[in-house]
Order: sequence, then structure tokens, then C-alpha cells
Amino acid sequence: MSSAWSRAAGTRTPSGASRCGTAASTEVRDGAVTVTVPSRRTKGMSMTVEAPWEGHTGYVTQAVFRYGGMKVGDEVGFKEARSKTRGSGCWAGTRDAAVTIPLTVRKVWVQGVRHRVRGSIAYTSVTQDWMVPMRQVWDGVMGTQDVPICGEQPR
Repeated sequence: MSSAWSRAAGTRTPSGASRCGTAASTEVRDGAVTVTVPSRRTKGMSMTVEAPWEGHTGYVTQAVFRYGGMKVGDEVGFKEARSKTRGSGCWAGTRDAAVTIPLTVRKVWVQGVRHRVRGSIAYTSVTQDWMVPMRQVWDGVMGTQDVPICGEQPR
């Protein structure tokens, strides 16, 4: 698969102002991609996916770190992901020097701008620690037209 990946993080400061940064797009090679991000920048991180098969969806696919009803550490399969209506595209981040997040990306049919087209579903294979907001997803697919702003971790 030769999908392009990018990373954008948006977090709110105590004053309510937003702060975001981006990392360069990275191509998938042999089914894997490596992105180096300093640990201090991972809180509120989100990932978007652009696959070569995608039609005119009107949005960019965003990876889901947690679906509604799932707990951190729960495994997520394709059938489970497709049944979901809520999800968070915001990762709580890490303090570890290195981390691997298994991400599943699959070709699916979605409602495009004019008709049904090929799109992507992207989600972590194991539910990650996450941040608000939980947003509506359609058959497990999260799309965005802007940099997502991530809030605090739920208590």
C-alpha cells in the first residue's frame, strides 16, 4: 500500500487558545510507516490518512484512537469498527521514548460528495488512551475538513 500519512496535533491551552503543529506526510513502505515525533508533542496528536483509492469524499480520513464503548487495551476488529457511531481521533500521547501504534486502514464504500465512492476506514487495532471530543463516525469512518482540536483526557 502506498498511502500518504500525515500528523496534525491540536491542543487547547489553559486559556482556551489552540495550538497545533504538523509533521510532513510520510509514505507507507512494505505495510509500515515510521513517524518521529518528540514525546512532548504527542499529547493531543491525531493522524490523517490519504489513500490512492479514495474518491471525492469531501473530507480527509482521520484515524480513530478509541471508539465509543471500548476501553483502553481492547482489541478492535474490522466488523467491530464498522458497527461504531462515535469515536475519538485524539491520542492522549506518551512519555515513552518510542511507541508503536498498530493502525488498520481498509478500503470501504462511503457516501461521497455526489454519490457512493471508495474511501478509507482507519483505526488503531488496540484501543489507545484518548482525549475528548468523541465525535460522530459513520460506519466507523471518521472524516475531517480541518485540524481537529483535542481537549483534555476524560476523568
